[in-house]
Amino acid sequence: MEPPLHELMTDEVTLAVMRRDRLSPDVVWAHVERARAGLRDRELLIQELPPLRKCA
Repeated sequence: MEPPLHELMTDEVTLAVMRRDRLSPDVVWAHVERARAGLRDRELLIQELPPLRKCA
């Protein structure tokens, strides 16, 4: 099982990699939130599509 994202974002190794890559947790969280919003929007669009019809 994978650890929750909030745990990974406070992990010392993760923080060291972010420092090496000149990233801050705030920047990474902003990207995470943007990705989540995109996935939510995509899911809403999929729900609005009519059901697929099977070919005979």
